[in-house]
Amino acid sequence: MQIATRLKARLDFVRSTMEQLHGTLEDEASESFLSLREKVDLWAAKVAVIGQVKAGKSTFLNALLEQHDFLPSDINPWTSVVTNLRINLPKDPDTGVSFEFFSDDDWNGMVEGKSAIGDMSEELLPGFDADLLREQSKELREQAKARLGDHYHTMLGTSHDFNFSSPDLLKRYVCAATDAGKELNQEALGRYAALTREANVYMRDAAYQVPTILTDTPGVNDPFLVRDEVTCRALDRSDMFIMVLSAHQALTDIDLSLIRLLTQQSDRDVLIFINRLDELDQYDTRYEALLEDVTERLEEAVPDTDFTVIAGSGFMADATQTEGYEGQSIRDELDTPTLAAYLKAAYGHCPNDQNERLLLGSGIVKMKEALSEMIDNGVAYRQIEQFMDDIHAHIEAIKFSMLNAVNSVSENIALLRKSTNESLTLTIGDELVALKKAVEEIDDLTQTSEDQLVSKLQKLRANLEAVLMNRIDGFLEDQEAMIESSLLLEENQEFPNESITIYLGVLHGEIEKAVSEHFEIARADVDRELRSISELVCENVSLAFKEKFQDVSLDNLPFDKFSTTLTMAKQSIEANLVGKRSVAFWKKKSIDLSRTVKVVKTLAIAELIPAMNTILDAYCDAHRSRFSAGIERVSLARNVAEQAFRDRGALMKKHYELVKEHGADQVGQSHAADQLESKVDELNRMYGELTKIEESLMEVPKHKAA
Repeated sequence: MQIATRLKARLDFVRSTMEQLHGTLEDEASESFLSLREKVDLWAAKVAVIGQVKAGKSTFLNALLEQHDFLPSDINPWTSVVTNLRINLPKDPDTGVSFEFFSDDDWNGMVEGKSAIGDMSEELLPGFDADLLREQSKELREQAKARLGDHYHTMLGTSHDFNFSSPDLLKRYVCAATDAGKELNQEALGRYAALTREANVYMRDAAYQVPTILTDTPGVNDPFLVRDEVTCRALDRSDMFIMVLSAHQALTDIDLSLIRLLTQQSDRDVLIFINRLDELDQYDTRYEALLEDVTERLEEAVPDTDFTVIAGSGFMADATQTEGYEGQSIRDELDTPTLAAYLKAAYGHCPNDQNERLLLGSGIVKMKEALSEMIDNGVAYRQIEQFMDDIHAHIEAIKFSMLNAVNSVSENIALLRKSTNESLTLTIGDELVALKKAVEEIDDLTQTSEDQLVSKLQKLRANLEAVLMNRIDGFLEDQEAMIESSLLLEENQEFPNESITIYLGVLHGEIEKAVSEHFEIARADVDRELRSISELVCENVSLAFKEKFQDVSLDNLPFDKFSTTLTMAKQSIEANLVGKRSVAFWKKKSIDLSRTVKVVKTLAIAELIPAMNTILDAYCDAHRSRFSAGIERVSLARNVAEQAFRDRGALMKKHYELVKEHGADQVGQSHAADQLESKVDELNRMYGELTKIEESLMEVPKHKAA
């Protein structure tokens, strides 16, 4: 089936409208118009496939793509790298893959960044081993050296690009390394995975009617925690999500937390797919209760949000793509009386063809329909509508400038017919001075505002940082009893518990709430600044043109609300208490329990600060993106003045050329005026074409978006 056919018609209309505008404007297209055109060319529906390890995301994606074993799914867990499947993007190669490696800073942050905490722990509490993550980072570095040699450093910040893609190639770069894999040859599974930050796979698929990016992510409960931040940033870049759950353990607390976080922003859409249904005994009678349970728990956790929940099996659909004796054996094993009973119960019929039975039971066809509906009517639809609104705003601004130019040229023609050359020169010169002044004042205004934003963001960041530190302190105070119990020696116990694990679920909620509330207050402040800039810019342009310039709309800017999955990037803090260097410490007759608890809290704070700083960076980036989007709209007015300045300059040059050609006397100037009449005719023609394009935009009916 074809996906997103309705949105394709909309996107095609936007693209054809941009082509019409470009042809009409020719050399008069403004930079802001060209920037908008580039945004349209680069647009894609961005869908992330998420879920816990062993939920079967890779098998599900293979089924969705109808490509057996394209993403290796027989290695569990296989995905250790964010993989973007870039489907039908106009400026991408038709096929190929690019693997981007961590930069020096990224690598040092992951591998070396924990040394300071380790040093702190040794200083404050000899033998105390802070954080499991530090050990994983060491393992990551050793693994990279073992597989790539010391020259792995030369790969940092670079990429490996190929003009083809294959399962074997992907295995080398994105598969999680295993102990067994360390002994394999240079082309082995996961050879480059330790260094790979992100993979971009380029492909064409006629089923997808609009450019689409399907992002495959490591599991949200992946024990290899060093990549959590990379995964969360990939989720923050996506607009739509398919949450893949395992039928064995559908909708855990982590799943619910992630879904709730994703749906906090109105520009996010979520589909739910309960995978591996075929692995349940008697799934023909159990599926309905499973669907009801998941739906009820979603309604309780995220009220006032409607979710599409589909049950099925990616493995069933993938089996229909498996060739040979192996494929037939798998299909025969799946094609049971239970499947037939399930199909009749869930769908009301059981197809005669085996492949049709498996496809129907897999739920993939139903999932494709839901995905198509989500892209056609959800956030992707609203993004295309915003392009149409932006085009309309550009047309209005250009028409304003053209109408003013028609009036100006007409006045100048009248002066040519009855006045001296000097009076015309003064008139055009006055216009140029006014327009140039308007452009310069607007540039100064926006630059000042951008400088002020930098200062404002520093204050906003500091304020939120203080709030988050307060939340962290309060959370760790609540953990004191648990820490003490882990440290206390029992009567016959020589050493304490081997490790302390501080679970951060409660803290996630506290940070998430603080970030969201603080952003809403700060956003109102940033918006006031934008409105003030907009009013001043429009006032300057109106004065330069001696005619009121329409107000600039600041509706529907990005990040009306803000939440980030980075708040969930760190699930727990684990510290080893007993090690070779700590034996002497714990054999002491008396341990200063109060001091030790304080040390544990100090180390925990040090461990959380990098994660907190990443959240603060994302928070500031969201404010910056909203402000930049507002300034980009305000720049329409500035671009109108700049275009008019260029037009008036060209008019003055044309005037001089005509006078030079025809003479400076009254007869010559009259002849020059006749020549300038053609400029008025050309402007009127372009104005009429723009009006027709604008009318076609207004006539496009809007359907109700989800």
